[in-house]
Amino acid sequence: MSEPTAFGHLPPIPDPVLHTVENETSFPHLAFDKMGKGRLFYDVIVCKATFTLAPGRLQPAEDAQPIALADRYWDEEHAETSSLKIAGDVVLTKPGADLLITGTARPFDGKPRKEWFAGVRLSRDGQPVAEHRLRLLGPRFWQHRLLRGWRLSRPVPTDAVDLRHERAYGGHYPARAPKEGEPPEDVYAVNPSGCGYWDIKRLDKGCPHPAPQIETLGQPVETMDADYPLVAPSPVARFWADRTRYGGTYDEAWMAHYTSCPIPDFPADFD
Repeated sequence: MSEPTAFGHLPPIPDPVLHTVENETSFPHLAFDKMGKGRLFYDVIVCKATFTLAPGRLQPAEDAQPIALADRYWDEEHAETSSLKIAGDVVLTKPGADLLITGTARPFDGKPRKEWFAGVRLSRDGQPVAEHRLRLLGPRFWQHRLLRGWRLSRPVPTDAVDLRHERAYGGHYPARAPKEGEPPEDVYAVNPSGCGYWDIKRLDKGCPHPAPQIETLGQPVETMDADYPLVAPSPVARFWADRTRYGGTYDEAWMAHYTSCPIPDFPADFD
């Protein structure tokens, strides 16, 4: 039965149904309950295995990665404009496999290069299922010339490019100067932690500005005031546009529900 509260009658949060988990593997696990759409509560188990790549096989890693209870950012103090360092594991469900690639890309021969290509391909029974190919470049900059305007410099040779969203196109800038006592209002790219997305009218022409080092093969960055899709294969923060578009409609009706309910439900069109 529902219990009377200051907000009316609401079904109570149920106790977890799952009380005991027997984990016969050597991998860490975590059991918890989590609310889903429709205020339905589910018992969830996460088991995390860490392997190293060996020729033709996988082998358990000596240093197993612990279960991440929450997202972690490269810049925790400015998480709203930082990319994820680690994606949290405590989620309700995954409709399919996530392929997240972090770390550093290097040329095959280990020698510094101005650019090279990298990618990942998933195959099943010898047939490709998914493929993502990248063009990686050394450090380069947008520089202003009196007659030619903003132009990209040639990349400086490098032997490593971090596969982080900070190295790809994106960024944010103030939409306008805030009034006294008013919080700043920014304009964000699809990738708010990247570089190259600026307000050209207010950009200092006297100094160079970092340009992206990661591009999708066949789609080079050619301007600093466009909006290119995400290209880095690393995790995507939950409040970035590529994920919030699945979050549903938070309109006045939902806000009224939110303010009148101690445990609000997700929007009806939440994916």
